[in-house]
Amino acid sequence: HCRPPYLVDQPVRPIAVLKEESVHGIGLTEAWVQREITNFEYLMRLNTIAGRSYNDLAQYPVFPWVLSDYESENLDLTSPTVFRDLRLPMGIQNRAQCEARSELYHELASTWNPDDEMSELPFHYGSMYSNPAFVLWYLLRLEPYASLHIHLNDGRFDKPDRLFDSMAKTYEGCTSNPTDVKELVPEFFYLSDFLTNSNAFDMGTCQSGAKIGPVQLPPWAKGDVHTFVRLHRQALESEFVSMHLHHWIDLIFGYKQRPPHLSNGSQEAVKACNVYRPHHYLDAFDLETLEKENPSLYRLYVSTANEYGQVPVQLFPKRPHPQRIPLHQADSIWPIASALPGAGTVLKSQPEPQKPKFLLSYESVAVSSVPVIFINEILAADRLVTIDAARVIGYHAKERRPPDVVPPYKLKIDTHALTLSANAASVTKYSGAGGGTSSGRRNSGRGILTGGILNGPALTNSSIAGIRERERRLGVPFAPERALGVDALSLSRLAQPQLSLSADKQESEREKSDGDGGGGFFGRSKSVGASFSETSGAKAGTKSGERDRDKVWDKETTQGRL
Repeated sequence: HCRPPYLVDQPVRPIAVLKEESVHGIGLTEAWVQREITNFEYLMRLNTIAGRSYNDLAQYPVFPWVLSDYESENLDLTSPTVFRDLRLPMGIQNRAQCEARSELYHELASTWNPDDEMSELPFHYGSMYSNPAFVLWYLLRLEPYASLHIHLNDGRFDKPDRLFDSMAKTYEGCTSNPTDVKELVPEFFYLSDFLTNSNAFDMGTCQSGAKIGPVQLPPWAKGDVHTFVRLHRQALESEFVSMHLHHWIDLIFGYKQRPPHLSNGSQEAVKACNVYRPHHYLDAFDLETLEKENPSLYRLYVSTANEYGQVPVQLFPKRPHPQRIPLHQADSIWPIASALPGAGTVLKSQPEPQKPKFLLSYESVAVSSVPVIFINEILAADRLVTIDAARVIGYHAKERRPPDVVPPYKLKIDTHALTLSANAASVTKYSGAGGGTSSGRRNSGRGILTGGILNGPALTNSSIAGIRERERRLGVPFAPERALGVDALSLSRLAQPQLSLSADKQESEREKSDGDGGGGFFGRSKSVGASFSETSGAKAGTKSGERDRDKVWDKETTQGRL
């Protein structure tokens, strides 16, 4: 069965999973403390280990509000005044609310009788910081969340004045309304689409006469959703958040999460004004016993948890979460082409991190015999992924060494990928480093495209064997199809959606493409067809030869390889 990454089999306890998680050979939490991973990556992994998932609206990943300034023209990330207080829940960011929440808890605690089933456990807030309604409220401009929001509201959008319309108004509501204490969702830090109304939904008009459209951004975003997301992500990775994020983790995943009347609970949750209704906690009730003895009550508790949200699994029950080391103390490698996370946001009270005064360079290592068109480092797994112009995927291992060793890492090349790219290079001549465009003209003498990225003769039987070996590594559909040769045509179809087309329809598509010229990625034609020189007994350009090849290759490409 297919399983999402990091999804663990039950009954493995999440705390045990957290202890086994590692980055670069050290524990996950220690890696974050030492700035080996970003704040965003750490929060995502904590959410996943604690049972939060994009597939469950009742347990959707939860992220913190990090900013409190949604009114200024410019955002100064070196000033503590623009940030939310991560030591406190959203319900008491306004200190006037803190006293009221404490009074409510103590009043309920004074009337609670543990022997009375009808007696209600004390709490600070009547709602949770994450539940399906809040998730759909934030993402209502995107599908499928829009349809789910409409379904939740009896077939229509909610009242316009109650919809997510403004960042400033939303933050004000979450810090002043005791029944609205929601945190954020991860999309606020990487996705701009949910802030626009690209689907042109008619969400109605407010009582003020304003029509609901895109979300109103703070002035420092300059009216651009991409600027908002970029600055918001910078705020998450800023030095102030890095130095205080452990407090928020204590509230959501740590020792301040659970009230004293629950297992692993403590009085710290009460002191922090961080107690919610009991049905939000995973083990507040013995559901297995209830299911047997009182099925109706069991169904009530389960439906309530699904509709009103659940507190994440507690990951740090005994002690405070460690603080991240300051940026100026971190032993970081400064990248050349990008910014070090947190750089430029150092607080005025902190020393600036010392930037490198020299540049180290090491001998180059060949990872492919043809131009590499994509490269990406998977930090969590110490792997380097490359894709070359022959569409060979390389998966290289990166072994870290002690800092005093030069170079401080050793790259173990994927020799199988290197061999496959070498075979491809011997079969097909690659012009340039992945540049150039295809003009769509055909060379009647050699049966190839001129001016394309790949130029090569018609393939022989021996070279076909090399490409068939390479089939197993194919998977990237953006290398040009028509520049290979007769039998290589089938390989390009592996990445195309036209596999089910009949031979006649494929032929018509080819004829239609003759006048199209270049197009699509790298200027390729819109369809696969091309004229070829005589190979394997099939005369180039003849309909019967093309049909015969189609039948052969359609049969081979539908036998489960892709």
